[in-house]
Amino acid sequence: MLDLCCSYGFNAMLLNHTASLWQLRARYQDPALDEVAPADLIAQDRDFYASLRRQRAQIRGLDISQPAIDYATGAACWRPGGPRTSKSTPRLRAWLKASAAPS
Repeated sequence: MLDLCCSYGFNAMLLNHTASLWQLRARYQDPALDEVAPADLIAQDRDFYASLRRQRAQIRGLDISQPAIDYATGAACWRPGGPRTSKSTPRLRAWLKASAAPS
């Protein structure tokens, strides 16, 4: 599945993990996370999501925001591979064509 405008990977988080939207909301509104460095949050979230993983869909994300893509990739929200930002149109078309082929 290609998640267009994926932002920080929340669709992938909801589809492939047992956490609910309300649990994610509570997690990211926790004031304790306010002072956590981005790299540390990515590492914490990678562990958090690994403990809740259930593979329902293979998801790749596409977004214009490189920081959002970096977070979602680092937190292992989706399968790595392929272009992740919309800045490489010819490469994106080739990747989408290859991704649409049965595996």
